Amino acid sequence: MAMKRSVWLPLAFIGACLGCERPLNIPIKANVTGKIAVEATITNENRSQMVRLYQPHAALNEPDLPASGADVTIMINNTELPLTEFPVGSGYYHSAPFRALFGNTYTLIIKWHDKVYVGTDSPQPVEPLQSINVSSAGDGYILNQSNSGQLANFIENRISWANTSACTSGNCFETVIFYDLKNIDVNEVFKPGKSVETFPSGSYIIRRKHSVSEIYKSYLRAMLSETEWRGGYFDVQRDNATSNMSGGCLGFFATTTVVSDTIIVK
Repeated sequence: MAMKRSVWLPLAFIGACLGCERPLNIPIKANVTGKIAVEATITNENRSQMVRLYQPHAALNEPDLPASGADVTIMINNTELPLTEFPVGSGYYHSAPFRALFGNTYTLIIKWHDKVYVGTDSPQPVEPLQSINVSSAGDGYILNQSNSGQLANFIENRISWANTSACTSGNCFETVIFYDLKNIDVNEVFKPGKSVETFPSGSYIIRRKHSVSEIYKSYLRAMLSETEWRGGYFDVQRDNATSNMSGGCLGFFATTTVVSDTIIVK
């Protein structure tokens, strides 16, 4: 097996991964009503950063309601950056393009229904990506956890075989996330709770490695330890998951430093 690194993407793959530039967020289904939840991960990538606000339903099979009409601001040290809801009524708030840089402090301020919610985080350095670990599995390949360095991190792997003859349906891509939080208790490395689907030769893997601050590490650890984890996303948030948001707001406001690459598996 040979693996080639590349920075170009065929049109078929671009179409399959239009969401690839979205920040990684953790959907929350909480056993509460009347609360607001936030999904917000801003990175060092120079682009519009996004914050999602919604009202989680108690039942897992019920849709969340957007928290629309909020006044959302990100403070960068002492500089104020307002966010705009788009589309109107969606609960998705977007900033002008900027990068979250190591050494700065970022504060998310949400004003909604006469309440104010505040969260603060600071991006940490990230180590370079190391060699990918892919092994043969029948007629295809499987992605394995590998050494990710000395600092706490998680690696998001977006796999697509949409440009190959093996793609016979519209679902020819998968996201696999490996968390390595450097804990000495429970498990040092959290692995997916189910086996990863095999993928064929010619598949593309976009890897994005995220740094993790100490408070974000605590939040992720609580979610991983106490919820059902299905390859990176969480079904239920527990009330004792450590959020950095004030006022009883669920979720987390995270800032991360990201390094990425693209690999073709041959």
